[in-house]
Amino acid sequence: MGYQAIIDNNQIETVAQLIVDYIDKTPTYLRDFIKRSFSSLGLSAQELDGLAKLTSRRLLSDSVLLTATQPRARFNSEDRLWEWFLFLLECRQLMDWMVKNGLPLKGAIGYGEYFLKRSCFAGKPILDAFRLADNLDIAGCAFVPNAWSEVEEALKKGDEQIANFIKSISFKYEVPLKVGCSNVSPFKKDKSESLTMVAFTLPDDWKGNVREKVQKAFTAYNRRIAGKVKTKFENTVLMMESFL
Repeated sequence: MGYQAIIDNNQIETVAQLIVDYIDKTPTYLRDFIKRSFSSLGLSAQELDGLAKLTSRRLLSDSVLLTATQPRARFNSEDRLWEWFLFLLECRQLMDWMVKNGLPLKGAIGYGEYFLKRSCFAGKPILDAFRLADNLDIAGCAFVPNAWSEVEEALKKGDEQIANFIKSISFKYEVPLKVGCSNVSPFKKDKSESLTMVAFTLPDDWKGNVREKVQKAFTAYNRRIAGKVKTKFENTVLMMESFL
């Protein structure tokens, strides 16, 4: 959020380079996190490398597109659970990193068939995610309803530790939406909707300092909290406080 202000302040090259540097290191971050937090699974270095490559990422102007494939010919609940685990782990790490570096994002997760080849991409799940993200009046990442249904189905079978981790970073929240936005169909044009969100990971020093920390994120790169941004700021503070 605040992309226009970053351009106006002539800091877009700095910000873009920060994001590109992070994206380039993402597979390493994912591999190290799994090795550290899920050591009991006993995964080999080769298996960790393979898992870290299940997702792909692209920076497109003011947006980051994350994708992962779930081949139709191999409908295996345990494999699906692992694929969702890696994808959601990357989503959470991206949201965490961006807000901590003064670049809070609005995002959404869609599900369905899509086309992706080199710099070309298309498909309804990408459009669904864009529409929902654009309609969020908050900094955060929400599931398009059919995507969360797929996650719930995958949670029924597979490794219990992985399933519990996904549950621990996913929560229902009454998400503030823009009212009467003309391009959000099929999502309802109301002030809020109960959606499943991906939870941020907030350090201990956020306790008692949520407003200050969110304000710092919203005002980085010489941005101001004014106009419509005030509502997004207040909504984000409330959600962050609910995490704690």
